[in-house]
Amino acid sequence: MTFNFKSTSKYKYYFDEKFSKHMIIKPFLHKNRVFIASISAIVFMVFSLSFFSIRTYEIHELNQLKGFIADFMEVKGMKKLNDHEIATLAKEVRRAATRYDIDPMLLISVITVESSFDKHARSPMGARGLMQLMPATAKTLCMEMGLPYNDKVFTDIGTNVHIGTYYLSKLSSKYNNNMQLYLAAYNRGPAQVDRMLKEKNSIPKSYYSKIVKTYQKLSL
Repeated sequence: MTFNFKSTSKYKYYFDEKFSKHMIIKPFLHKNRVFIASISAIVFMVFSLSFFSIRTYEIHELNQLKGFIADFMEVKGMKKLNDHEIATLAKEVRRAATRYDIDPMLLISVITVESSFDKHARSPMGARGLMQLMPATAKTLCMEMGLPYNDKVFTDIGTNVHIGTYYLSKLSSKYNNNMQLYLAAYNRGPAQVDRMLKEKNSIPKSYYSKIVKTYQKLSL
């Protein structure tokens, strides 16, 4: 007579996978429930502290950005944005900076130098909006980003900031994160900077210096 282990209930523990897991896990959970509860509590506390630390930093950074914008306009004696628009700009700057991996303080410095926070600013060359985007450049960027090209590109705070930040990020990658080069390209156009590099001419530092000076004030 052949002995069948699988048909013997005594040995079901060894052959029934579900039963086996149940017999192993349940006793472990029962005997170690205090230990598991302690570990769970520690993990929850660490997660909570990390979350609140991040949120505290985010709030601090947003307040810092809003404060700089408001102080700048007060010192310059201008009121280009209302309180709601200032809050919106700070929020969109932080959001775009996170999405495109650009320092938000650098981004706000570019906006300061480019438009002095005037969302209706228009340069003699035709650049428009907070980040002073040229129409031809903006149209190309919109195609790359899958965005419609219309007047909102220049007048809407969030749209203008996101397109300008995407452009900065793109230039940063093109010039291997060399800030002097990609800021010069943002100001003068990459074609002109490429020509200067090819001809081994020095890259003008005036725009770069303005951005750095503003950045240093913001970071104090």
